Amino acid sequence: MSSIPLWFGWVSVILAILTFGSFAVPLKMKKTKKLKIPQMVFQLPISISIFLTGFLVLTYNKWEFTYFGIIGSALWVPANCFALLAFSKIGISIGQSILGSVTITVSFVWGSILPGHTPKNQILSIVFVICLVLVVSLFGFIKPNQIEEEKKGEIEMIDFVNEELENPQKKTQKNVSKKDFIIGILSAIICGLLNGSMMVPLSYVPSESNGIIYIVSFGIGTIIVTPIIFFIFYFVGIIRNKCNPTKKPFLKLSDLKIKKAMIPGMISGIFWSLGNFFATYATLSPLGMSQGFSLTQLAVVVASLWGIFVFKEISGKKNLIIFSSVAITTLVFAMLLGIYG
Repeated sequence: MSSIPLWFGWVSVILAILTFGSFAVPLKMKKTKKLKIPQMVFQLPISISIFLTGFLVLTYNKWEFTYFGIIGSALWVPANCFALLAFSKIGISIGQSILGSVTITVSFVWGSILPGHTPKNQILSIVFVICLVLVVSLFGFIKPNQIEEEKKGEIEMIDFVNEELENPQKKTQKNVSKKDFIIGILSAIICGLLNGSMMVPLSYVPSESNGIIYIVSFGIGTIIVTPIIFFIFYFVGIIRNKCNPTKKPFLKLSDLKIKKAMIPGMISGIFWSLGNFFATYATLSPLGMSQGFSLTQLAVVVASLWGIFVFKEISGKKNLIIFSSVAITTLVFAMLLGIYG
């Protein structure tokens, strides 16, 4: 039986949605985008921020360490890398809707299997989760503005290559190649599978331990796993480039602008760390993984609101109608899942 009250679980869900949904805002600011930093580089300061802020839970908990936190971070770091790859290939609107739908489905399935997380009403919960997945996937039909302008001079997210030497208009939304489309879809699905499983290790933390201490071990794991993943991507790119000299030139480590990425990356990491903090409480609450963590993926609604009102990424009557309809329907099914699930 969870010692965390149900009302705090719901508050944690709401706060996780707000912070997860605002996670990418520092990376999308005009000043940051003008720096033309490869998106993969931001993973380093984001992980540093998650590592440092994780120790704040020790202000009201005693020190404990669990290897399950390392396992959780080993799932999340590559998940975030696949998310970056998906966004670079098929865009944020389609990529986020796919990985969000997969994450909701996977986390619900895990929650239904793991002891202590089983929904109150299994049948209704399955129905509402299916409805949520279908509705959230409709965000992919919202067409963002100025895709072409955003791609100009942008450096490839994963490959660390000099995009400025290539055709700057090759990745407009209208002419995404079949190969990029397939890579993007598969990357979003893989991200959702890993992201939806991220909280599974938390379920195996010994009952005598305070589950929230998992965050400290998760942060330690993140700072260990990130450099490994980073250099794997980097050196795979170098090898691929040497095997195919006709490809565009590869960036040197000194050209990655890691120092300039630190401030926006660490601010972004603080938002994500807060989201993870509240998502952990939501999972530990009576809502469990099947409801609590699944509902935190509604952060896609908040992210879309930032895109509409701040970054002007979405405009036009059709887009706004789709967004409003999907957002309202999503909230309705989310409430039904919370009440009857």
